[in-house]
Amino acid sequence: MAGMKLRFSIRDLLWLVVVAAMAFGWWTEHQRYEHIKSEVYQNNGKIMTVEGRLEAIEKNLQSGADPFSPFPTQAPPGQVDPFRAPK
Repeated sequence: MAGMKLRFSIRDLLWLVVVAAMAFGWWTEHQRYEHIKSEVYQNNGKIMTVEGRLEAIEKNLQSGADPFSPFPTQAPPGQVDPFRAPK
């Protein structure tokens, strides 16, 4: 037993390379997935802001106001909007 050498065939080494490559591929894909997931969570607030702005543009289009105005174009009920000409 003391003089026994470990001998590996080419086939054994190829299996080792295949297993190592699969493990490395899985690990890199998992890291990429986690990175993309964190970006999605970070950008979720920005997406919600864009959705809110698009809803405001749609409301302005339906009311006939300037759809790209950065300010609200309609006064609250019962108040006169000083920036809009009377109809």
